[in-house]
Amino acid sequence: MTAWREQGRSKTEAVAQKIYDPEDVGALERLFAKGVSQKDYSGEWNYDLGFSVLLWNGKNETLSINCGLYSSVPALSNAVILKIPKSFDVKSIDNTRRLIAAFVAAWDPDWVAVTAQSKLNHAGTDQHGRNQPFLDRGLYMKSSQRNPAFSSDVIEVRFGSGLVFLQN
Repeated sequence: MTAWREQGRSKTEAVAQKIYDPEDVGALERLFAKGVSQKDYSGEWNYDLGFSVLLWNGKNETLSINCGLYSSVPALSNAVILKIPKSFDVKSIDNTRRLIAAFVAAWDPDWVAVTAQSKLNHAGTDQHGRNQPFLDRGLYMKSSQRNPAFSSDVIEVRFGSGLVFLQN
């Protein structure tokens, strides 16, 4: 999961895009600035919507980042979504744990969920439509978050400043 570049309107256009060097902070800042989300009805930039970036690595993985969002609309939230190839075994407890560890190290999030796409669209919202932590294959929750109670077949592991819950 390396060699990230911006997506294009076609595969040919995307392949021609520059590969981002994670050490080049200036290039990443320009990428994020370019991704500032949407103008409002008056044509002015609406900085409350943060930014969005969609990257592709030339294979079957995409990385979608929505960050810096300060909207009061419940269905909108900051999120990093990594679409992984079908060959990645999410039923492997070790793979799921390592994937969660990578996200926690990179983003220091309040929570991380490893889930199937079908579950992502139907789980994890409260009565107001706000995104909430939920367990499908794996879940990390920072210690500052209220930890849910799970059945006894869920493995619980202390990790950094939080807990990882893994579906056994």
